[in-house]
Amino acid sequence: MAEDEIIVLKAVFCDEGEFELLSNTASQHSVATFRITVKCDQHIDGDCLAAKDAASNLETGENNKDPVTIDITFTLPSSYPETIPDISLATNSLTREACQKLRTDLLNFAGTLDAEPMVLMMIDWMKDHWKDYVRQMVKSCDGKITSQESEEITVAVLHIDHMRSKVKYTKTLVKWAEDLQLGGRLMFYNHLILVLLEGLTTQVKEFIVRLRTQRVDVDSAGRSCKERMMRVLVEQPHPSSCKRYTSFEVVDCTSVSALEAVFKMSELSNVYRTELVPEFKLLH
Repeated sequence: MAEDEIIVLKAVFCDEGEFELLSNTASQHSVATFRITVKCDQHIDGDCLAAKDAASNLETGENNKDPVTIDITFTLPSSYPETIPDISLATNSLTREACQKLRTDLLNFAGTLDAEPMVLMMIDWMKDHWKDYVRQMVKSCDGKITSQESEEITVAVLHIDHMRSKVKYTKTLVKWAEDLQLGGRLMFYNHLILVLLEGLTTQVKEFIVRLRTQRVDVDSAGRSCKERMMRVLVEQPHPSSCKRYTSFEVVDCTSVSALEAVFKMSELSNVYRTELVPEFKLLH
């Protein structure tokens, strides 16, 4: 059933770059992962001031020329469609909080559907409702102008050698990312552990400091210990034109292509090819 739905989706989203099959290898947990770039009918920048103007345009019916694009990645579980897909969103047109709320509500909507192919219905729902999240974003931002508007956005990639207590370690990293309002991914592939961080420069640096100075794992005797073998592989300004992750999630990659897809989603393929592939033999 999933294969038939993918054929339909390829036919519907047939423009260049609209549909990308990231993984089609059936496993115990999933049968396919793919990304769809959804074009909405109006461009809205993610900052508060531009969003106010955009919301005004929504009310008056005026439209800008450039459409909003929202990249949505679907991972179909092996029990799909009885079990709803896992999704992640990436866009520059919504704040992190608005994007997280949209993702939550979209998953809740999927939970109300019958056990049948639902990807197109989920996309239609998102296209119908995304403007509501712009209005919510404007309301929460109204009157709040902070130094964050001019602060540089940084992307960082960290390598963690190993985790003895994976559950504890993972929970700690997720909590730090949420506290610091960082987007990104914690990726596991075979024995490789990578952390992708995207956010304000000060917050990214604070995450790295915490990882180097706080107890996050246990040693061979079961005692809490600090991370001694973490390496910062990349720490650089994030291209302003590129999409960024609006949430921090854990990803178990089942293939090299699935790992690469994590970077493609945030338009960081060049970072993957130039910084990571030469560093790790299993990515060749």
